[in-house]
Amino acid sequence: MTTQTQNNTPHYNVYFVDDTDKEPRWIRIGAARDNLDERGVSLKIDAMPMDFKGELVLRKSKAKGVSA
Repeated sequence: MTTQTQNNTPHYNVYFVDDTDKEPRWIRIGAARDNLDERGVSLKIDAMPMDFKGELVLRKSKAKGVSA
């Protein structure tokens, strides 16, 4: 099944949030893009923890050239 996306620029970064320690660790593991039909999001996951205990969080990507 192929889902069309608007372009190759990610709309979101995908993070794994490891909350097993005192301080949560945010680890970027992929990217996500809105689908053309605006009814879903396509994820590209580059890495996944073996012992998954935490959550996945999508955060909007910052535009290039914009500093935080």
